[in-house]
Amino acid sequence: MSKYNINLFSIPSTVLRVLLTPRKFFRGMHRKGGIIGPLVFMIVMGIFSGLIEAAINILRFKILDGIGKVVTTVLFVPVKVGLFGFVVALVLLIIWRVMGSRQSYETSYRCVASMSVLMPVMTVISRVPYWGGLAEIAIFVFFIVIVSEEVHEIPPTRAWLVFGILGLALAMMYQHRP
Repeated sequence: MSKYNINLFSIPSTVLRVLLTPRKFFRGMHRKGGIIGPLVFMIVMGIFSGLIEAAINILRFKILDGIGKVVTTVLFVPVKVGLFGFVVALVLLIIWRVMGSRQSYETSYRCVASMSVLMPVMTVISRVPYWGGLAEIAIFVFFIVIVSEEVHEIPPTRAWLVFGILGLALAMMYQHRP
């Protein structure tokens, strides 16, 4: 165990807890403790998601696409996911603050990192024609509402109203990719 509390062996159990009991997980989530552990967790989820996408490409007989995806996953995903996480955490923190949250940026980042368990799930779901993208939006809205209620103490009606409207806007902009 390092001074940053990074335990790679606990990642599978964390993934299961977030996916199977999200409300309980986020209710008990540590709001402090730094961002290095959550950053590593998010990068692992990004790499896992990229490897799933590579496997799907290979299974669809797009061998070169699959091999290319493995290479780009290993080389670029850590930077891409890391930067993306910081930006998303800031945007969500602004939304949560407007909604009444008093939590810190660190807490917002830890929420985003924990929700990164959705990346591999959404990689698979996105392959479902047309409905996959809409399902991704619905799952994201469901999780962000839980985080809003359990971590940021936003009333459920307000959380569903704000993120439901954002989800509907995303759904209306969604264009099916064959």
